[in-house]
Amino acid sequence: MNKIPFSPLPPAAMDKISNNFIALGELFSRMMPSLREQLYQAEMEISSKKYVAIAIVTALFYAILIFFVLIMLSIILQMDFIPIALMLSIVFYAFMFFSVLSYPRIITMRRMRKLETNLVPALRHLLIEVKSGVPLFQAMMGVTKGYGEVSEEFSKIVTDINTGKSETEAINDAARRNASFKFRRSLWQITNALKSGSDIGDALQAIIEDLSREQVSAIKKYGQELNPWTMIYMVAAVIIPSLGLTFLVVISSFTGAMMPPIIFPLILFGLILFQLFFMNFVKSRRPAI
Repeated sequence: MNKIPFSPLPPAAMDKISNNFIALGELFSRMMPSLREQLYQAEMEISSKKYVAIAIVTALFYAILIFFVLIMLSIILQMDFIPIALMLSIVFYAFMFFSVLSYPRIITMRRMRKLETNLVPALRHLLIEVKSGVPLFQAMMGVTKGYGEVSEEFSKIVTDINTGKSETEAINDAARRNASFKFRRSLWQITNALKSGSDIGDALQAIIEDLSREQVSAIKKYGQELNPWTMIYMVAAVIIPSLGLTFLVVISSFTGAMMPPIIFPLILFGLILFQLFFMNFVKSRRPAI
């Protein structure tokens, strides 16, 4: 069984318990037709209804855990936390449920980014082999190492061909199991060249030129995006905290009110969180090159 995020129990136990929620899983999976394709592209060998059932069990476990922890705090502190416990449990259930459901898409996006990073170098390798007179199958074998996710995909293509599939069928299967439009478009152009009998080298040359132009365009766009984001960073991480602290000191000196000692650690903690968020955000916007 595939690894499920936030799973509180061993896979065998989760599989057994989730069987009781298969009907609900099937109902919800019909509302999310894209989930089946996302699981396939994430290489998770599990049905969509089964995955939704596991997501329900996982979210339910953590919601019940949060509820009982808050109830215990209510008893210890002798305060009525029941309404808050119910509300937080429902909110946490929804958060965990949709977090688990989004996991296949996250895995697919990570694979897609890694694949597109090495796509152009791999296609250049393929072009050199083909232009040198090497058959396409032998050229694809040469790309099965050294190019990360791209090598893994071409390795699967080579394996499929060795098991009896035609080159066109194996390449089309690889295109279906990948979410990267650039990779799929490259494979489609190769299969079109195979079907029409045209020169594969010319098709590869055209693909590489198109992808190179797109990379240059993506770099320019990224550079233009950095200017406003840099300004936002300066305002949020430097100017606002500095002016805010100055304002608080001036107000406290005029009013004689003492600032709570916790205010400075809170500001520092908030700045650290913002720094981490901003760095991850900028990194996620960087084009896969």
